[in-house]
Amino acid sequence: MLFPLTLCQARSMTQMRQLQPDIKRLRELHKGNREALNAATVSLYQGHGVNQAGGCPPMLVQLPVMIVMYRVIRGLIYHDPAT
Repeated sequence: MLFPLTLCQARSMTQMRQLQPDIKRLRELHKGNREALNAATVSLYQGHGVNQAGGCPPMLVQLPVMIVMYRVIRGLIYHDPAT
């Protein structure tokens, strides 16, 4: 059930990892100018079709499911016979 979301998140992280050398190069090029660095980084992401927050929405959907699964498993393991 969560596999499509995990796959989307993994693809986004892979794309960001592939752009790391370019981002490091941009940081060296625009060392003292944060505005130029931000503009160059945004244009790099747009040029490659990468969304910076692409991995966050799937994680926000998965989190409640994981919390419920944790509580169910914890309830099965730590069952209090008095209740």
